[in-house]
Amino acid sequence: RAFASTVADGIIVIAGRGSISYCSHAAEKRFGYAPGEVVGRELHSLLTPPAHQEPYRRGFERFTQTGIGPAIGNTLEFTAIRKDRTTFPIEVSTSAVELNGAWHAVGIIRNIGERKRTESELQKIEKLESLGILAGGIAHDFNNLLTVILGSISLAQLDINPSDPLYQRLSDGEKAVLRARDLTQQLLTFARGGAPIRQTASIRDIVEEACGFSLSGSR
Repeated sequence: RAFASTVADGIIVIAGRGSISYCSHAAEKRFGYAPGEVVGRELHSLLTPPAHQEPYRRGFERFTQTGIGPAIGNTLEFTAIRKDRTTFPIEVSTSAVELNGAWHAVGIIRNIGERKRTESELQKIEKLESLGILAGGIAHDFNNLLTVILGSISLAQLDINPSDPLYQRLSDGEKAVLRARDLTQQLLTFARGGAPIRQTASIRDIVEEACGFSLSGSR
């Protein structure tokens, strides 16, 4: 008891049909109960929803007779239920000990919420890295297509008088292609993980280009 009361991990001793015969202060605190409030309760009520509790009871009955069970000697993850009915992820390492001629299970309980959050963040980072590689590949291919379009527009402008209305349409197309090229450069910056290139620009030109691009083809 002295040892269990000083360790950071929660320690629970389970007997009979899964009833708790001892619960350390750290475990009580994790589950949100007052000292002594957990003793006598069934462990299943803290770890599993009611629909799944009966199979656990039967498993503990077999353990009481044999000292053998699927959780003994293993570390398993559960979704624990606090007194206020909120849930949190835990890891339980269980061992068997014989006390006064009867088998008891000793569970060491760790809150793994922080570890789960770290794992989730790492998965997000990996996804972003994969997305960056994909974006880089698309941007390179897209840039090649834009180069062909831009070259064709430039050649067409050489054959048309600047006063011709068609020349202005080609100029608008050229601006759109150059804007698309800037967007692909942003994709490449994102893919490489570098800092965006910042430069002075005219707010008026940006607004006019953005509005013209958005309204093109509409009334």
